Amino acid sequence: MGGGRPAQHGPCAGAGCGLLRQAGEVVVRAALLATLLAGPALAQGADRDCADFPDWESAQRFYLQNGGLARDPHRLDRDRDGIACVSLPGAPRR
Repeated sequence: MGGGRPAQHGPCAGAGCGLLRQAGEVVVRAALLATLLAGPALAQGADRDCADFPDWESAQRFYLQNGGLARDPHRLDRDRDGIACVSLPGAPRR
């Protein structure tokens, strides 16, 4: 009961506890930032195929929002001409 240091509770004890907690917060924030910067494709979840869209306009919009020609993570533009899912209704004629 006498003077001295206050009792420490939990797994973190000592002077480094605050730094350890701050480091953990930084790691969580960095992971969140990396997820946000990874782009919409990561946020979209599962892989999408042309059959997942009702028409070409929907597929093209999704394709462009996920990087378009520069980055086509769902492989919606097989011939890399900038036009996704040419087999869907409403696709431009070649």
